[in-house]
Amino acid sequence: MKLENIAKRISLARESKVKHIMPYDNFYDRLSSVADLLDFVEDKKADRKIRHEARKYFVVACASSIEIYFKRMAQVFINAGWINEEFREILRRDNISLADLLDIKKKDLSLGEIISVSHSLQDLDSVNHFFSKMLGVNDFLKEIETVKIVPEDGKKYTLKSEYPDFRGKIGELLNLRHLIIHHEGFKRILGHRRLLRMGLCVLALVSAADNYLIGKIPED
Repeated sequence: MKLENIAKRISLARESKVKHIMPYDNFYDRLSSVADLLDFVEDKKADRKIRHEARKYFVVACASSIEIYFKRMAQVFINAGWINEEFREILRRDNISLADLLDIKKKDLSLGEIISVSHSLQDLDSVNHFFSKMLGVNDFLKEIETVKIVPEDGKKYTLKSEYPDFRGKIGELLNLRHLIIHHEGFKRILGHRRLLRMGLCVLALVSAADNYLIGKIPED
């Protein structure tokens, strides 16, 4: 790994609010845990109802991991000041009273926390809009489509080459999450292979985003 990339990762770690865990590490731990649980249930050929519940949990956890990762990265970048000047102008439009300032000081809230909580990042359109504005790019998702991802086996790939359907698959995943959470007695069949493809798209999306965002960290 190049020295400048090492320095950038150190900067990211120092700015992260999660002690010893960077946003991507936290994301990967969450995703790998639910994937291991699903594999365990499937390998044991558990009762159909148990497998269905495990698959529902996998969907909800995968969907949540996307929002958690991007909210954490938004907090880090905003608190560190790694944002586009146009985004600063947008922030200046918000009116904060002296009473608000007292509450912020009392509760020790950071600007990054306030802004990330104030914006929903529960779907790809909202993630794309927020990060495009924050970084000053035309299309954040388009930017990360061609970022090289290097998995443990060393075979490089990009979102565009390996998962050209990632937007559709992740959109389907997020829609399933909504149905599972808001519709009691969700009965729709959730195919194992179909879920694994969605999970791999989530992993590739966040891996590409993380590599891209690290490249945006100033070298000072």
